[in-house]
Amino acid sequence: MKNYRIKRLAATTLLSAVVFLSISWTTSQQILKPNNNPTITINGFTFTDYNKNGKLDKYEDYRLPIEDRIQDLINKMTDEEKASMLVGTGMPGFDQLTFTPIIGAFQGKVPGAAGGTYEIKRLGIPAIVVSDGPAGVRIKPVRENAKNTYYATAFPVGTALASTWNEALIYTVGTSMGNEVKEYGIDVLLGPGMNIHRNPLCGRNFEYYSEDPLFLEK
Repeated sequence: MKNYRIKRLAATTLLSAVVFLSISWTTSQQILKPNNNPTITINGFTFTDYNKNGKLDKYEDYRLPIEDRIQDLINKMTDEEKASMLVGTGMPGFDQLTFTPIIGAFQGKVPGAAGGTYEIKRLGIPAIVVSDGPAGVRIKPVRENAKNTYYATAFPVGTALASTWNEALIYTVGTSMGNEVKEYGIDVLLGPGMNIHRNPLCGRNFEYYSEDPLFLEK
């Protein structure tokens, strides 16, 4: 059971990696983001050669099911690369054991972000930046040697939004969060909180929408 869960977690993490490789979920190559990787053309189809080996690997072939491409990518990774993908980088600028700030430490691509994953360059897997959270993007607003202030919106938490019973409003809030994520170069927002209120003693209930699974699903 433990090994199964680890494999599922690895597959989920790699699903994000495959998406951020700019690999299309469809058969259209035109919607892909521009990149500097070489391309391969086969029978009129053009593919990005992410690992730059001069041949088309399964995970580079957008015509195949996403599950097959993820499995091919997992098979190509070493144990060390899989472990680094699962462990991640931690929160930049903080000691990972004591969780205290390190003065003068590198703050990462997006200062104040919650962490990310390591780049696996030989396979073309980019580093992914993740950020809190359920109430919107949380980053460092003031940065060294920068004149600008990097504001982000503090949105109402999940329980407050759910109390409106307004699905259209909550959808708009999610869209707005997504726009700020894109503007600040973040790849994954660690929210919204999709847990349910199972125990009134839970210290993070305010981040979740409801104790009702049906309502939460909506």
